[in-house]
Formats: sequence, structure tokens, C-alpha cells
Amino acid sequence: MNSWDRSFYTNILKEKFYSIDEEKIKEYFPTDNVVKVTMEIYQELLGLVFTPVENVQLWHEEASCYLVQDAQSGETFGHFYLDLYPRDDKFGHAAVFPLLKRAKIDGQVIPAAVAMLCNFDKPTETRPSLLPHGDVVTFFHEFGHCMHGMCSHANYSRFSGTSVERDAVELPSQLLENWAWDKSILKRVSKHFETGEPLPDETIDKKIGIKNLLEATFTLRQLFYGSFDFLLHSANDETLLNQEYDNGLFNIGAYRKEMKKDGLKIDTHDLWHKLTPAITLGNAQEGTNGAAAFGHIMGGYESQYYGYLWSQVYSCDLFDQFEK
Repeated sequence: MNSWDRSFYTNILKEKFYSIDEEKIKEYFPTDNVVKVTMEIYQELLGLVFTPVENVQLWHEEASCYLVQDAQSGETFGHFYLDLYPRDDKFGHAAVFPLLKRAKIDGQVIPAAVAMLCNFDKPTETRPSLLPHGDVVTFFHEFGHCMHGMCSHANYSRFSGTSVERDAVELPSQLLENWAWDKSILKRVSKHFETGEPLPDETIDKKIGIKNLLEATFTLRQLFYGSFDFLLHSANDETLLNQEYDNGLFNIGAYRKEMKKDGLKIDTHDLWHKLTPAITLGNAQEGTNGAAAFGHIMGGYESQYYGYLWSQVYSCDLFDQFEK
């Protein structure tokens, strides 16, 4: 199985064994409605007011700006910007970038500003932009990062918003994406682009029923990324060189010692292809070096990519309190 076959066969699995048609479900999530209702939900949940800012100079005509204020006091917390559709030379993933981090300087509060970039399907002449449920989860997740920046009350920018310890950077976003799997929220955020009807109860129950489908495979991938990242950033650590890890497929200690003995630095292609089957139980795609597209290892997460899984543990504990 090639790496690009995975999503194809996952869809077949969902349709054949769980009677779920993601293309049909997509029709219930027009992007404009998802954005509008998600904002309503977050304003209620966090006690905020979002106001569109008109006639502001932005980097592109499709971007938009919102003022964030406390619902009770009216205090300005900051601004967030949305840039949701793809175009040439734009960042190709989904992420939130802090532009200004809240700080207090000489008694004056500097409000935060963040930009959320996504690459959702663009609207056409006959159909609006429609989101697969996975993209709805992504929107809830990334908007959680926005709110982390907006709701931070730190006095120093070094500790403001997502400038927390890396173990907790993903905590608010992973916590808040859980709402995209809540039945009442799915009823509220869904609206068929033609009929205006919400997602049927039966479909929602089926979706929630397969929330953890292939979760073990996903977790193994995350363990692989975290291990690969950690190995790269500890390649010359003398203490770790003497540690043995052997699961029958790959002995990390032996691999390190071999590299050290030959005076070689770790070859990212070699490590990627040896570690992939050892942890994920599948092979890396021949003729490729996945490390070249693994931006996190040099983009702020270096040696701390494990934080995604670690934060998820915290987020589950916190969400459990919301549910109670």
C-alpha cells in the first residue's frame, strides 16, 4: 500500500462497513456557516464578543479581521484575522500565527493579534465552499489557538498565548476540538447548503460511533514523529548513546553507536526508513525522504514534537470536566 492510498481506503472502509459517505456529509458544512456558528459557540463558551472590523488594510482581499472584547467589561483583548482559502505562494497547511502577544508595558496593556491560515476548498459558481467533517474539527482546533492568544492575561509576551511550555501549546486547541464531536454542537453547526437542514441524527450517531476508527494507526504515526524528532535532536548525547531500545525491528542504541563509530552524522533518509516500520508497522514511501517535509523539527517543536500526544492527555482530562 502506498502512502497516498491510505485516505482512499479509509473512505472505502467507512462506506462499506459503517455506511458513512463523507462526500454527502460535506454538503452539511458550508464554510461560511461553520465559521459563523463556531464563532457564536466560542463567544458563549468564553464570554467574549467578536466584532468584524471593516475597511482595515489586509494582506489579501479574502482575509478578514475581528475585534475581540470581554462580554461583561468590554475590555479589548485583541484582534484575530482569518485567511481560509488557498492561493499561489500561500502557506499550505492550517496554522495560527501570533502577530502580537499580549503584554503589559509601563502599566499599559498591549492587546494580542493572531492570524489563522487554512486552505479549505474554494467556492465555485455552482457550490459554496464545503468542509469535510475533518476540516470542521481542524477549524475548531485552530480557532482554539486563536482563543489561546486572545484570552491570555500574561504580563510578559514571553509567556503570553501559545508561548507556554511546549508540552501545553496544543492543550486549548485539542480541548476545544472535542466540541466538533458533540451531538448538540454538530446539530447546531451543520446546515445543508441547499435545504438548510441540519445533519440527521442517524448520521451524527454513526460519525460519533467511529470517532476512534484507526486511532491506533494515528497514534503510532504520532509516536513515530515524536521519536524521530527526539532522536535527531539527541544524536550526540553521550548518555542516550548507551541506552538500548530494541523492539525486534530496530535497535536505537545500536544504531546510534554505529553512527558514532563511523564518525557519521545521522542520515535523515536512512533513519526515516528504518524507524517507520519499527514504529508504524508500515513502510515509508520508497524514493522519498519524509524528513524533508517534516517542518516541525525545525519550526519551533524541535525535540518536543511529543507535545502533541502529551497535550492530548491533558486535554482529555479537562474536557471530561466540561462534560461533567
